[in-house]
Amino acid sequence: VIGNESAYPLRFFTSNSEKMRLDASGNLGLGMSSGFNAVSGTETTVGIQNSNVASLYLNSTSAGGRKYGIYSASAGQLAFYDFTAATERMRLDSSGKLGIGTSNPSRDGLNVFHTTTPYVHLTNTTTGDTSSDGGYLALAGTELRLGNQEASGDLNMFVDNDSTVGIIIKSGGNVGVGTSTPSTKLSVSQV
Repeated sequence: VIGNESAYPLRFFTSNSEKMRLDASGNLGLGMSSGFNAVSGTETTVGIQNSNVASLYLNSTSAGGRKYGIYSASAGQLAFYDFTAATERMRLDSSGKLGIGTSNPSRDGLNVFHTTTPYVHLTNTTTGDTSSDGGYLALAGTELRLGNQEASGDLNMFVDNDSTVGIIIKSGGNVGVGTSTPSTKLSVSQV
């Protein structure tokens, strides 16, 4: 048993330099001996500090398992790397831009990149969670696709939180402009 019955930290050294510390609160520091920045002040923290890149390596050795890395990249960015595929999967930059499939998100918010067809699939507990459920936003070549994959689902585009004022494409193919109940292939209502 390796331990310490007092409130002093348990320290690990190599080459006459502290490399790891477990403090009395249960915080574990790799390359750091203090400054555990807890979010709420009550949780236990694992801290990794390095003057270049601080990273966490995860390796599942089970059948089909993968090797992943999460690391604090340059310029305050957080990156998720797939070592098995030898590619970065996601990056959050210091301004809050999130890139999936790109290491350089170019727009505010979410930036999804794929070499052929970037795709965002939206599902919930009502629609189910298979590839043929819910709705999607995709870019195929230069064509932007917005779709509802539900058999009885409509596609509704509106403004000012008023679903009756806008454009609706019903699951049967009728289109309504200014009405949510089009009775013909194209129904236009004056507002």
